[in-house]
Amino acid sequence: VTRGDRRFVPDLGRQRIRRDERAGAPTTGVVLITGGTGDLGRVVARHLDGQGLRVILLGSPDREVADAEADLALAREGFDVLRVDLTDPSAVSGLVTDLRERHGRIGGILHLAGRPGRGYLYDKDPDAFADVFDAKAMGAFNLAAATVEDDLDFFLLFSSISGLLVNPGQGDYTAANLFLDSLAQQGRLVGRRFLSVQWPAWRETGIARRLGAVDEEEELQPVDTAEALILLDALLGATDLPAVLSPARRRTTLKAAAPAVPAPGSSARRAVRLFGGREGDTLEQAVAEVWAETLELDELDAQDDFSALGGNSLLTSHLLKAFEHHFPGQIDITDLFRYTTVAAQADMLRTRMPAAVGDETTEDSQEDDLDRLLDALEQGQITVEQSTRLL
Repeated sequence: VTRGDRRFVPDLGRQRIRRDERAGAPTTGVVLITGGTGDLGRVVARHLDGQGLRVILLGSPDREVADAEADLALAREGFDVLRVDLTDPSAVSGLVTDLRERHGRIGGILHLAGRPGRGYLYDKDPDAFADVFDAKAMGAFNLAAATVEDDLDFFLLFSSISGLLVNPGQGDYTAANLFLDSLAQQGRLVGRRFLSVQWPAWRETGIARRLGAVDEEEELQPVDTAEALILLDALLGATDLPAVLSPARRRTTLKAAAPAVPAPGSSARRAVRLFGGREGDTLEQAVAEVWAETLELDELDAQDDFSALGGNSLLTSHLLKAFEHHFPGQIDITDLFRYTTVAAQADMLRTRMPAAVGDETTEDSQEDDLDRLLDALEQGQITVEQSTRLL
């Protein structure tokens, strides 16, 4: 963020969580969980219910999301399940009024509602952006406005580390989470008990798990469900916390001490059968192995489009990271938009890598290839290990 001639960047610092052991349950009132009918919401709801709290689950009224059978199962467990459009201020106000009349005091809110990002901003219209942004950001805003006169014991917003570790293809989702962080800070300024928690991925449940996008190599590491629930309890019972924090464990392994990255053609990548490509083309095979590693596939066609194989914006970000590991400095995010098949990406890499793996050379071209390889090594375009393998 730039203010005048000053530039501000986010920074992380340690925060000790001081739990008041005498406080008991975090609230005596009813607890509303938005996104409560989703997989993560159900986990949190059952956990709080097990502590004796009265929990109300709020889900989307969207027919594509609503699941009557799942709602019935939750009702059998003793949960009240309501479906309200959080983006509608009047509907949210009516919900809050109804909860007060039926249950008395509203003790706290956990805002888990949200949808994953769906592609890149360059080909997204405002409605598609709002579909992701509004339920999380405007839903929180409307709930905050509707409960301004309630003495909530907590208003805990489930934000994400996407605001810290920005990934391409998640502009709408990242914007929504940063809005939650700002809302929590604004709430604190007027004395409200707001807390925005920038969660890392939960390994066993949640959006990242559902999309196959839990990244164990992320700087802020994923958490197990049991650990996350312990952290949640600590946050609900803590005092003197900042408005925004991330209960994530930061990776401490030094980059220099990391295992060596396999060079193109290395058998350390995921084995995959490739169809529809050039016979014996080891560069196409190397690219296919990067795809297989990202998509968790054992067979690929060199002419298949990434999106047709289940690729989405989150997986595109993972694909870019995998390419950076195996072909450092040779490919960027715009290339993944332009070249969308294994064959096309291999051809693109062939033009950038001197004496690329899979190229046939003649005696006349070998001297020129060697000069180009040495130039690339001198300019830092390839590593010494890569140059040795290529030689």
